[in-house]
Amino acid sequence: MLKIECSIIIFLLTGMISCANEEISLAERYTGYWAETQFDYYFYPNNEFVFKTLGHFGNTTTEGKYAVIDSIILIYPYTDWNVAHGVLKNRLVIKSENGCIRDYENNFYCENVDVLNKVSEEYFILLDSIKNRLFELDAVKEIMNQSPDSSRFDTKYPRFRYDGITLINNNEFHGFQLEEINEESNWLQQPFLNVQNQYYLISINENMIFRHHVKGDSLSFVDQLFGN
Repeated sequence: MLKIECSIIIFLLTGMISCANEEISLAERYTGYWAETQFDYYFYPNNEFVFKTLGHFGNTTTEGKYAVIDSIILIYPYTDWNVAHGVLKNRLVIKSENGCIRDYENNFYCENVDVLNKVSEEYFILLDSIKNRLFELDAVKEIMNQSPDSSRFDTKYPRFRYDGITLINNNEFHGFQLEEINEESNWLQQPFLNVQNQYYLISINENMIFRHHVKGDSLSFVDQLFGN
């Protein structure tokens, strides 16, 4: 019964949303590479899609329906295995300025492989620059000063983990969590532990650093991201 209801919902969404977004044109194929795997999204005019993987995650094919709301592609697969494994993304953002789409872990999939390499490299440099900027915050400096030889940026000392993109009030924020090694870790425990109160949300568009309160969508301004 649930599957029937879901099918009806996606059918209605597909019909209504397709009419409302006739100006949005998707390429037939978008290719991305991460985790030693090639990922291909195929989108067809009848609102059907095919998703293929080749590499570390195996050679798989997933079919289903998709719908477009503004610049967001919503994915409804007929099989959930790839979604459950975090491989198939059920929300994708259309980046019309470079002919690509992007998931909320900041992985890009593009029509052109050269464009994919260029865009991915640009964002890798940007995210690395943001991590370096966060190490300049006074609260982070204080923590780093408590770690012996913290200038050695290896896995023994605090580091920032990138947590992907979070939507708050329809605005995108890139999440970064300061973490340190768990000295007592074993195969049942996490090798790294989050440093309390050191989770930052970055608005690239606004050039600002925020902290997120545990409850609600409110943010606390911390500092400018980069100087003018």
